[in-house]
Amino acid sequence: MHLRTLVVLAVALVCTTATVASAQTPVSFGGQLNYADDFDLGIGARAVMGTGEFVENTRAMASFDFYFPDDAGSADVSFWEININGHYMIPIENSPVGVYAGGGLHIYNVSVDFDESEFGPFADSIDNDDSGVGLNILGGVDFDAGPSVTPFAELKIELGGAEQFILTGGARF
Repeated sequence: MHLRTLVVLAVALVCTTATVASAQTPVSFGGQLNYADDFDLGIGARAVMGTGEFVENTRAMASFDFYFPDDAGSADVSFWEININGHYMIPIENSPVGVYAGGGLHIYNVSVDFDESEFGPFADSIDNDDSGVGLNILGGVDFDAGPSVTPFAELKIELGGAEQFILTGGARF
């Protein structure tokens, strides 16, 4: 199966799941900023859906992130990823924070385009595009900021795919 087909199916699954589940379970959406050890700064969006009616203290999270890596010399580098994760909410009584741990999958794409002015007509033949799938291991904290805003911070390690360490912060509404 081609990666583009896999990405379209993953996005369709997330959208369908969020639409069907929104009538049954709480869904929140938000924005996030990322710092990755390989691809620098990124910006993204996430959706979190409660799944506690199926498995107590759990929820599902889907996100899309686009990174702005430093370009390598005369090459233009771009990187994006889609994440689908499950969170287990660790029960802590009378705490102003919600702590979670979890894991899931990421689908990534990295593209390197070389400057034609430096490499001439051969630039297109040395451009590179790579995609793949890997595992996520993560943990995070949700902060109690009132009924309509939930700030969060997350630490994630990607294995077998993009293979990077990511710090994420943002807010859901």
